[in-house]
Amino acid sequence: DFEDDFISNIADDILCDSPAFEIPENVSVRRRGDYTFIMNFSESEQTISLDKEYTDILSGETVGRLTLGICGYAIIRRG
Repeated sequence: DFEDDFISNIADDILCDSPAFEIPENVSVRRRGDYTFIMNFSESEQTISLDKEYTDILSGETVGRLTLGICGYAIIRRG
C-alpha cells in the first residue's frame, strides 16, 4: 500500500546516501545515483580513504584515496 511504499522509499534514500567510508568533520558527502560529491568545508586539508576504487570525474583517474584542500571538492563515480 501507499504507506509501505512511502516508508520504503525514504529508507532507501537514507541508506543509499550513506557512504561506506569514514568522513572527517566538516566534510560533506552527497550521493546522487552513481555519483558522489565530496566537499571540504574545514580550514585544513583533509584526506579521505575510500572503501573501494572510484573514478575521479574531474581528472579521469581511478582513486582509492582523496586529498581535498581547504574548500576543495571532488566528484567521484562508482564502477
